[in-house]
Amino acid sequence: MWLAHRQLWAPSASRTGPATRTAPPRPSHGTTSRTSSPTNTGTSTARVSCWSPAVAEASQRVKDLVAAELALQEAEKTAKSAEKEREACRRAAGDDTYAAQALAAATQKHEDAERLVRELESERQALLAALGHRRPRPVVRAAVEDEEPKAALVLAEQPYEVAFHVQRYAAECLERAGKTRGYDLAESLVDTGQLSKGMNVLQQWQITHPDGTVSPLWRLAAVTGNNRALARLNVFRVRPEHLVTGVPQSLVPMPKDKKADPGRLLLNLREILNRLSTRLNEASAKPETDPSDPSVRAAKIATVSAEIVIGCNKPAALEHVLRTLNVNDHLRGIQPYDEDARLIALFATLVDSYTRESLLAAALTEAFPDARGADILDLVGVRDALTANGPLDPLEPLVPAGDDASPVVLRDIAVRAITALVFPEIPPEAPQKTKARTVRDTGRFWPVVRGALREPAWSQIRAKAAEARTRLWSAAVAQLFPGQHPLCARLLRRPGDNHGRRAGPKAAQGAVPRGGGR
Repeated sequence: MWLAHRQLWAPSASRTGPATRTAPPRPSHGTTSRTSSPTNTGTSTARVSCWSPAVAEASQRVKDLVAAELALQEAEKTAKSAEKEREACRRAAGDDTYAAQALAAATQKHEDAERLVRELESERQALLAALGHRRPRPVVRAAVEDEEPKAALVLAEQPYEVAFHVQRYAAECLERAGKTRGYDLAESLVDTGQLSKGMNVLQQWQITHPDGTVSPLWRLAAVTGNNRALARLNVFRVRPEHLVTGVPQSLVPMPKDKKADPGRLLLNLREILNRLSTRLNEASAKPETDPSDPSVRAAKIATVSAEIVIGCNKPAALEHVLRTLNVNDHLRGIQPYDEDARLIALFATLVDSYTRESLLAAALTEAFPDARGADILDLVGVRDALTANGPLDPLEPLVPAGDDASPVVLRDIAVRAITALVFPEIPPEAPQKTKARTVRDTGRFWPVVRGALREPAWSQIRAKAAEARTRLWSAAVAQLFPGQHPLCARLLRRPGDNHGRRAGPKAAQGAVPRGGGR
């Protein structure tokens, strides 16, 4: 991967310098494991994960949720209007008969509006519960030009409202996780500036419109340092979802504007930057400007250093490389990591270790002897499916011949695959013919687990290490379900489980509850 080192300029925040024309602040991926995303790589550290697998059913539920939220907003406005009308009728003077009738009608209208609000709120809560209060992880792929992958990323097509909702959700997850820090990151940036570089990559959002047209929006997105990128935007009082999908003109008005159109969205980053720079420079030129104004607070982060991805040896694997890079930053202790997010990242590292040793296909083939086509596995898709970074469809070749590859079946296949990778089978111990010391054969797969998870030799495995691996398995499995399920210890804590588990379909289906997973 090739990087370019650049200075990234945000709107000028100097109180004395001239107005500047500079590059816009970078939207945070937020998509963290990931986070994130974010979008992208796992900087978000909520319980279990902020994201669920990218399945079609969950994506449709997000669209339904967005529609329900929009309807709820309109219903709440109607209810407030009806409440004001009722209060006006209550205070109005006039004929007693007419006033009583008007008040009764206004009261009934308000009650109907409140009932609609409650119904829509119940529908919204039901959709959130069906999603497990998470969102399906946005699938990020390498951008393709002339049928060749390039060193840039692209998201699947999505409506404007969905893109806005997902980007806002990713930012909220980052902000919620940031509250666990021992200090305020935004105030630290205001006080000392940004001391370390972040990494950025060009990414395209494809926004679909009601008439069927698609707007390709290119943005330079943060793939590491998401928390710092989001904190910088907060200091400038700019929202990342606006930078991605369009900034309302009313938020960045210009004196030359005849009338601010609240429905107009500014998509051109140069125009957005010019408007922000003009506003900040005008504010900084006034001696009475309050110290809490962004033009004062953002002085030390108006210019920051960054690394920009400009090339890659294997562009098709760029997203995975960037995600792994960000995960490694957290695992090495550079930044704090929630325990469940750490376990999910460790499982992703384990899957990558199987892939690097060319043993992923062999391990799955051994775990699924009745698979309909284990020899035609898309290993990249399988890796993304098992780590909840893509749909479960690539696991279909592991479904037994004659069985229906429904979403529930594919999810159970994923649970069995995760079990086989975390707890590989150990060959039975050969009878000892002499008293000479012998080395136990642990098979092909145990050395991969030991190396990836830094475990002791197999003969030294004790309950503490086994329970730690069980927690890792539980975190990996929990990603596949809408809600957080309890640790399924009864599947693993059995006599002889230290020799590995070959989880059959009945074991997986019986141990992990299905509630709401369909």
